[in-house]
Amino acid sequence: MVHWPKTVYGNVILLMLTAAVAPALVWAAVSLSGPLVWATLAVVAVAGVALYIRRRRIEAARERAWVGSFSFGDAVDQMRAREAV
Repeated sequence: MVHWPKTVYGNVILLMLTAAVAPALVWAAVSLSGPLVWATLAVVAVAGVALYIRRRRIEAARERAWVGSFSFGDAVDQMRAREAV
């Protein structure tokens, strides 16, 4: 699954690639216009949105699972408390 880039450079490259590929896809869809092509594009679009929503729900569930759990910061606090004693 594709993830959004974490750097500005990565975002610029992604947007440039999208700007280059999107017109070619529209041109291909128009030139091959027919019910099969449009149905396929609709299925791909719906599947993409469904996968995006599923991924967001999984990430939200993972974040909720981490709330209140033991973290590296807790370990550092315990080590500092032992050193202070």
